[in-house]
Amino acid sequence: MKKIIAAWLFMCMLTACTGPTSSGGDITILDKQLIGSTYWIVAEKTHSKEEGAFKIKVDNENTWNLLEVGKTYLSTYSYKSLDKGAKLESVRHINQGQ
Repeated sequence: MKKIIAAWLFMCMLTACTGPTSSGGDITILDKQLIGSTYWIVAEKTHSKEEGAFKIKVDNENTWNLLEVGKTYLSTYSYKSLDKGAKLESVRHINQGQ
């Protein structure tokens, strides 16, 4: 019984210690939100819309102001669970048709 409890505790600690996942690619901005003093964008991956929309926290107000709803950007973001939102790491406008 002690071995089972020890193994369970070890697995719980191991799961809790995992760091955020980093991801990126083309995203399309669907909405911009200011909740309290936190800036968010709602986006979806441009080429895999079946995953659905998710929220990305934007730490810089100036960056948030420059992002436009309906535009596509190349971005990187980190997250532990997309259901809880992601954190924007970098973003760059994609010049389509040029």
